[in-house]
Amino acid sequence: MKPKILFVDDEPNVLEALRRILRDQCDVWDTHFAQDADSAEVLLDEQEFDVVVLDVAMPGRDGLSLLQDIRANEKTKDIPVIILTGIDNEGLKARALNLGATDLLRKPADRDELRARLANAVRLKSYEDKIKGRSEWLEQRVRERTEELEQSRTEIIWRLAKVAESRERGIGNHVRRVSYYSRTLADALGLDAATARMVFLTSPLHDIGKIAIPDRILLKNGKLNPQERVIIEQHCAIGAERVNDSETPPLRV
Repeated sequence: MKPKILFVDDEPNVLEALRRILRDQCDVWDTHFAQDADSAEVLLDEQEFDVVVLDVAMPGRDGLSLLQDIRANEKTKDIPVIILTGIDNEGLKARALNLGATDLLRKPADRDELRARLANAVRLKSYEDKIKGRSEWLEQRVRERTEELEQSRTEIIWRLAKVAESRERGIGNHVRRVSYYSRTLADALGLDAATARMVFLTSPLHDIGKIAIPDRILLKNGKLNPQERVIIEQHCAIGAERVNDSETPPLRV
């Protein structure tokens, strides 16, 4: 697809001169023309442009006002804008550059210089599009990888919780019920969404410390004696110790 260039100038003879200058470039660039800022803004909203060439002094909204709107719009903010003006004023040039103009040209436009400036602007837009595309691709990959890690972490938590649950008979889906009840309570307490989700994901590990409790106590039929109760009550502290243990295993044995 050919790069699209929008020329904005209130003088029909100027636009016609630009058409003549670029007539033999119709196979290279797709040119469009507008005679005021409002018409240009409609075109910018409806189509994708690679470069805008903009006059400053126009009836109604001037070119600098349109330049501000172009830079403030998320869709158009990265489009190179070349100011083409007959006003010889250093203050105007400085203001245009401060507002985000990419380049400045004097009227009447020199044929070779205009083509060279347009080629540079089109090339700049192409580079920016490639960088933006690469950035968006990387952001998508980061999101996908983050989701994969989140799913993997959640699966590990549930597997650990099921291991602890499997040691006790007749408790059904205790871990799952605790997880959903905990999230309901977190919501009822007004906790923020991230904290409520953390409660939901980590509450299944509330009995992980029972892994360290001997079967003769954990699976005992009947009432526990005082010594046994002291041991089984230690599962909370054991679980907290295991969950909080951040020791990194060696990469090589």
